[in-house]
Amino acid sequence: MNTLFSPVQWLFDTLFNWFVGSLVGTIVLAAGLAVLAFLFFGRRLVSREGIIGLAGLALIVVGGGALYRWLNAFDGPGFVFYEGNAATQSMLCNLADVPATISLKNHPCPNDEIRSVKLLNVKKGTVLRVFDNEDGKLEDDWAEVVVLKDAAVHVVSSFEAAQDDGVVAIHYSRNNGLDGKISRVEVARVDDPRSNPLGSTIAFYEGDNFTQNKVCELRITVPMEINFKNSAECDNDEARSAVLRNVPANVRIRLYDDPDGSKKDDWLDISILRPVPELRLATFETDINQPTHRVQFHRNNGLQGKVSRLEIKAGGPEPLAVFYEGNGGTQNIVCTVSLEQNLRRKVSDLGCSNDEARSVRLYNLQRSKSIRLFDSPDFASSDDWTEILVKRPFTVETVQSFDRLASTANVSVHAHRQNGLDGKVSAVEVADAPHEPVIDLFEGNNGSQNRVCTLPGRQASINFKNSGSACANDEARSLVLHRVPVGTVIRVYDDPDGKRRDDWSEIEVVELQDFITVPTFQRPVDTGPFRLRYFRNNGLDGKVSRLEIGSAARASGILSLYEGANATQNKVCDLDVRPGRTVRLRGSGECENDEARSAVLTNVRAGQKVSVFDNPDCRTGDDWTVIEVLRDAASLTIRSFEENTASEVARVTYNRKNGLNGKVSCIRTED
Repeated sequence: MNTLFSPVQWLFDTLFNWFVGSLVGTIVLAAGLAVLAFLFFGRRLVSREGIIGLAGLALIVVGGGALYRWLNAFDGPGFVFYEGNAATQSMLCNLADVPATISLKNHPCPNDEIRSVKLLNVKKGTVLRVFDNEDGKLEDDWAEVVVLKDAAVHVVSSFEAAQDDGVVAIHYSRNNGLDGKISRVEVARVDDPRSNPLGSTIAFYEGDNFTQNKVCELRITVPMEINFKNSAECDNDEARSAVLRNVPANVRIRLYDDPDGSKKDDWLDISILRPVPELRLATFETDINQPTHRVQFHRNNGLQGKVSRLEIKAGGPEPLAVFYEGNGGTQNIVCTVSLEQNLRRKVSDLGCSNDEARSVRLYNLQRSKSIRLFDSPDFASSDDWTEILVKRPFTVETVQSFDRLASTANVSVHAHRQNGLDGKVSAVEVADAPHEPVIDLFEGNNGSQNRVCTLPGRQASINFKNSGSACANDEARSLVLHRVPVGTVIRVYDDPDGKRRDDWSEIEVVELQDFITVPTFQRPVDTGPFRLRYFRNNGLDGKVSRLEIGSAARASGILSLYEGANATQNKVCDLDVRPGRTVRLRGSGECENDEARSAVLTNVRAGQKVSVFDNPDCRTGDDWTVIEVLRDAASLTIRSFEENTASEVARVTYNRKNGLNGKVSCIRTED
């Protein structure tokens, strides 16, 4: 409408519609014309000819008005369009409820005038679409009115307000306003009005939270790829928010900063899990986890206003590993690796920069996985390597560092540290099954300093002095057990042949855990996930020369004899406490004769008895002492063989002649 003449035209349209469009108006118009004729013709109007002329004029006006009203009477089924909102101002035109596509630029219904519509006897399943663009393109404003149930009379007051009132459902896609700017009308029919008649669409906006103008709007097809740099549909580096409409399940939508879809820059992953009538993304730098959809933003340096590519494919959430330059998923993205298939590759073959990654975010893991990272490009375990085990399904989990042991409800991180893996990853392996249980030995206590070696957690006997051993001799001070089964027994010895006259320790796993750190071999432990029994001579940490792994039951009682009182000085020997055993020390090769002054009993049971004799044949003619175990004991120290003591745990009875300490020559054990 021309702005200059719009008041005049409005007055004309209003008077015309009243005078001609209604019976009262027609009568008033006829009477007015009669008065004007009388004033103009005067007495001549009373003549026969005047009366006939006046009657003819009245007949023409009244009859013409009636004919106009008859011709323009419209009670549907169809649509009546109005110039004003809420079906006000002039009635512009009507349209029958039959499928049609009409460009208003070449139609009696005026272009850029319609602001509202009245539905008259419109049937359920009718769809009315109105467009600002005369070709029906979605890049400008448009609206869709879907009739949900038969509508005798129903007014759509504006096309710029989305609503669902039970009679109609209105979807409005905003650019810069639609009321008074409609240039195209479409009428269609659908069997199911809730079946998303227009299909799936995605609309991008210049501003956050759907503000400013529309960048573009696209009908979603699967699959589709659009490089915004080479597209006439969407402007590059403009979009900051989006509205997705009527997207079916099992669709994956991705937005990229990189026009070629590189995942080293910012990108957004949208997975539709169930049909979504509408998904509004006020920003692309967000994470959402809902039963219907999952949105995951992979940050590099920001995606807002930098979208250059759209990809749409069929499929659910893809399991991914997104590696970052910094710890805790910080700094820039190094690369993204799909975990859908098992693989064994150098990171350079996966599009990743070598020796860069320090952390990883794992996404959409639905089953057990083993992800192994290596410092060595040849997957050698002699250098640093880390295994990440997926324990249960999850949406997202951040592995803060590859250098630290860690365990959460979702994953366990098994760092087999040598001199550090963070920033040094060169190879990746992905497998369904975890690596076998392993044991790491370390130079420092509490799993510190460099790794001495890694050994499989299965039955073995290894002499570290042998040239072929993977473990350096006289280095280990602690170890870490990785998923080692309950009942496994590890023994470490100072003696390379496993003789027990020197220091040795026995470690028994009693709880299955992701990892267990044994901080030292020289401190007994009797509670927690492992038990440690230490048989001391002069120190074991840093002196390990042999390791044995087995699944034997807990060792029966051990008798450790010491040169000094109260288990001091060097150890004389260790003896198994077995029923009916006699050990003559002179010439036995197990223990030195006439050396022992005290003892430690380890892991003994109630009812066991140990007798210590000066006589080399275990006769009672000389000094002798009897030790009776009254209650199970993990450790029991006999300070001297020349004391009579009694407690709830043990009773010691000394039979004196001329002294027993330092003169022990025979040992007898029995139950």
